[in-house]
Amino acid sequence: MAAANFKVALSLLVVWTSAVLVLTADLPNVLTEDDLTKLVKDGKRVIANFASGTGKESVSAAAELTKVADILEPDRDVVVGFVVDTETHLKFGVATTPTVIYIRDGVPILYTDEIKADNIVEFVHSDTGRSSVELNDDNFEHLTQAATGATTGDWLVVFQDPEQIESMMLIPTIEAASSVLKGRINVAVVDTTSSPGLVERFSIEETPIVYLLKEATGEWVGFEEEVTLDSILAFLGEEEETKEETVDGAKEKLKKTKEKLDKLAEKVADGAKKFASEAKEKLSEGAKKAKDKIKEQAAKASATLKEGAAKAREKLKEGARKARELLQDKDAQKKIGIGSSIVIGAVVLIVVVVCVRRRKKKQLKEKTQ
Repeated sequence: MAAANFKVALSLLVVWTSAVLVLTADLPNVLTEDDLTKLVKDGKRVIANFASGTGKESVSAAAELTKVADILEPDRDVVVGFVVDTETHLKFGVATTPTVIYIRDGVPILYTDEIKADNIVEFVHSDTGRSSVELNDDNFEHLTQAATGATTGDWLVVFQDPEQIESMMLIPTIEAASSVLKGRINVAVVDTTSSPGLVERFSIEETPIVYLLKEATGEWVGFEEEVTLDSILAFLGEEEETKEETVDGAKEKLKKTKEKLDKLAEKVADGAKKFASEAKEKLSEGAKKAKDKIKEQAAKASATLKEGAAKAREKLKEGARKARELLQDKDAQKKIGIGSSIVIGAVVLIVVVVCVRRRKKKQLKEKTQ
């Protein structure tokens, strides 16, 4: 049992060591998103193996890409590398690994054949550049003849936003479809950010969205499946599509948008009602508190006034009581009478003295004159 486990462990060690050697020794460099951007800007063509892990398929693909790098080494315009960053995988629409993408003229194309060095090299040599057409407000009608009905063949058109990840994820697949369908169906891309006329004409409200212009009927058919090379080819192969089965993408989109707006309006209305109800409750509660506060202050003021009035009444009663007692006391009355007489006499005496002094001053003044 121990010997068997040892053999298994040894086998795993050999596989792991081989994988590490393959992935690190003589392989091309690992490329980041910035590396890819710079290489494209410099006019390089890039063969990128989007890889992850050290499984059998990944190890095999790594070995084949190493051979590709050796074969194409004399061509200084071609760079072979590996992309392991998952975010960069997402931006190129890579869902499974290993996946090979070839970037030329700044446009990526999905390699769909078996990952073998000879096949990849042949694919690169046979590729003549970008297959899809860029349509815009200026050249759309001239190239498609969509309005006149005299179309220039079937057109598979992708409306996309170059700054949207979901849109850019489709480019390698769309370019691969364009290469496969070349000579049979025209494949085009519309940049919605620079073609407002087409956006309005086809009621484009969100991207990416794919339409097929059928030459036989002149109708635009919406493609609503997940965009893969197989699903596109299957979609284009349905020759017996009836008028009832045709999906009017614009109307369907308008309907969905209306439903979203209705739900949004309902949500806003519910929010407004809730806000008004809560505001009313808060105002009622505030008014109640204010009313209670006023009542409380009024009660305190009333109590203070009552207390002051009671004290004032007590003082008046006390003063009146003392006055009555004084008037009822005969000795006190006599004292008051005698005191009054003394006061009167003193006043009279003072008046007499004043008059005498004035008279003397007057007489003295007359003598001096």
